[in-house]
Amino acid sequence: MDHVEMAEYDPAWPGMFETEARLLKRVLPPGFIVRMEHIGSTAVPGIAAKPVIDILAGVRDVEEARTIASPLLAPNGYTIWTGNPFTDRIMFIKGLPPAAVRRTHHLHMALLDGAMWDTLVFRDLLRADAAERVAYETLKRDLAIRFRDDRNGYTAAKSEHIQAAMQRARINVSR
Repeated sequence: MDHVEMAEYDPAWPGMFETEARLLKRVLPPGFIVRMEHIGSTAVPGIAAKPVIDILAGVRDVEEARTIASPLLAPNGYTIWTGNPFTDRIMFIKGLPPAAVRRTHHLHMALLDGAMWDTLVFRDLLRADAAERVAYETLKRDLAIRFRDDRNGYTAAKSEHIQAAMQRARINVSR
């Protein structure tokens, strides 16, 4: 079963991102990924998280990315998420059970001007604001218990908090 499980912050997570970013640059064609960022809670020092490294990779064309990336990423343990409801991004999962023991990486390939890039606002807010980190971590721990067997429910339940925090961050930046 692919449970939602939290882990205390691991200082190895940024290095795991860097290692995977190097792998992706090596296996994908030059210039294919225009920009790459470490996102999600593993990108925020000190916060507990699901121990899955989230990578945001900017591409120019999502359908081209699907066609080109899928066969190149599969030998490296990545499976495309076929249930993805979004048109501006595709997602690959590394270590997807039952083929592997547990997820290790989520690779989000998104259009450079797509909504997925808004997650950087939230990541940067969490990095800068200790009170927001505590509030978000508390919420995530509660939701990980409530939605242990429902990853989609866990993600959806966090959404309202994330959207409100991003709105506050945008207001503060515009002042």
